[in-house]
Amino acid sequence: MAPSKELPKSYKEAMDALLKLQSSMPLASLDDSAMVKLADDMLSNFYACDWKTAGDWTEHEGRLYQLEEDSANFQSNVSMARYQLTSILTGYLGTFKENLKYKMASDDKSKKTPELLSKKRAEGDHTVYGPVSVPGIPFQSFEVWTGKGDEEKSDEPVPSDDAPIAVVLGAGNQSILTLMDTIHNVFHNRRPVLVKHHPLRPWLLELYTLLFKPLGNYVTQVLDVDLGATQALVLSPAVGHVHLTGAYQTSKAIRELLDKNNRKDVTMTSELGSASPMIFQDEEFSEIELKHAAQTIVFGKKTNGGCNCLSAQVVIMSKDWSQKDLFRTKLKEELKRQPTMPCYYPKSLERKKQMMGECPSDKMELIPSTTSQSKHVKEEDHVTLIECGTPGTKEYISLPVTTEAFNPTLCMVELESASDGADFLETVAVPFLNNKENIFGSLSCSIFSSKNTVSKKTLNDLMFGTIAVNSWNGMGYMTTTCGGSWGGHPMETRYESGQGCIGNIYNLPNLTKIVVYGPSLTSKPAFDLAAPPPPVIMDALTYLFSTQSILVGMTKVVGMLWYRSAMGLLSLAVPKKWITSFALFKA
Repeated sequence: MAPSKELPKSYKEAMDALLKLQSSMPLASLDDSAMVKLADDMLSNFYACDWKTAGDWTEHEGRLYQLEEDSANFQSNVSMARYQLTSILTGYLGTFKENLKYKMASDDKSKKTPELLSKKRAEGDHTVYGPVSVPGIPFQSFEVWTGKGDEEKSDEPVPSDDAPIAVVLGAGNQSILTLMDTIHNVFHNRRPVLVKHHPLRPWLLELYTLLFKPLGNYVTQVLDVDLGATQALVLSPAVGHVHLTGAYQTSKAIRELLDKNNRKDVTMTSELGSASPMIFQDEEFSEIELKHAAQTIVFGKKTNGGCNCLSAQVVIMSKDWSQKDLFRTKLKEELKRQPTMPCYYPKSLERKKQMMGECPSDKMELIPSTTSQSKHVKEEDHVTLIECGTPGTKEYISLPVTTEAFNPTLCMVELESASDGADFLETVAVPFLNNKENIFGSLSCSIFSSKNTVSKKTLNDLMFGTIAVNSWNGMGYMTTTCGGSWGGHPMETRYESGQGCIGNIYNLPNLTKIVVYGPSLTSKPAFDLAAPPPPVIMDALTYLFSTQSILVGMTKVVGMLWYRSAMGLLSLAVPKKWITSFALFKA
């Protein structure tokens, strides 16, 4: 199967620019001190450049999500997008620098060991590092679990002289994902990167041109042309590695294309999806604990219209759990309370329709929310609950569990109860979930427990890349900037959730999973679509973390507050369209 066309001119120019710099100064040849300087240069540029409004990227993003531009939800999305980018870039590069400086000071007895590395213990089949706090999120901590054999090397793609370039195929559902994929490949894997942007997010090219300026031609970018151009790109002789954030079928097709064209030498890493399970221990919860668990699940389901790789998809419980009906009531209340956003991603609603077409109508219930994030929300954008039943019975519906939804559906599965005295998670839930004939993928999951009875055996045995205890499973992705990782479990050999991982800045060998610990379920969760953080708070945090010093950041925050207060007073006398014409108002 040959590529359907030649490389477009823009692709060839981007490739040639990478190769020219590689021929004189290969990225892999830079020593640790040079890589620290490169990270410093990138941070200094980030602090100085006008990235917040580059190409109106946040406005384009809000329009993609079908939010009204004059709405509070639009401004909230703008502020959150800027903060997420800030935390990803500064967090990753800060930890990267810390790790290299620690390595370079190997002979210095007074050197300070990074906190994560200083907390190490054996746990079953694993070596565990941590726990340490998740930056920026109160009462959340995480551990890194690795397999035995710390003396072994991590399985990372190694650049070759003949094919040094990594192609990063940009994600379509989140702007920060391509950023993380690129800096991980440049700094952690030390590969020059050609970014091919997703057709849904072409505006990122102007933003990334600013952000990656200090990297010179170690990073080049192209816009999407068509399938044939992408095929020609990944088959280019100079490409030795491909990284994809996307769908399992896309990853499979790329691997087959490479193999059929005698490019088995090209390595691949991928971050794909999963039918993310939300698992309940078989025990008694208070009503407020059930409400908070439901709130966390609904937040994960409705965020981005259900179009996330970590979107909640399957609720797992014992069929004899005494509170299963009460939980269903709390879940439906939350589905109504938290607003729905448009399911904007192409073909996601078609997938929902196809999935529902395979399920009996009496097993499905559409739960409309009482509020929506946009006037463009349609009936099918609301979450549909699917009662799948119990595996092994004639009535069991397996399709919503064995395929990734990537749409607003949420299914309920009731497993057989544990035998007398046995732990439900250890003896029933874990064996069911580890058998990939039963459920799609191994990316992330959440476990909810009132009495903190999630055993070390459960955490040791459960094969998911992130296990969040009493927390949102998306917390696993947030750990990538501070020593954690994000990816499918390495023992899942179907690779439905991808191969390899991003993060792992400390390069811990045999990394298998991240375990995140949230607070007691009696505490109100940090995430709630019905009560997002005020934009002014997120903007203030962005200013604080996107400057070289707290003092400069505070000065900018004060300036921002003064300006917005003045504009607020001015709006009482001047038409809003005049005010929004000021460039400063957008920033």
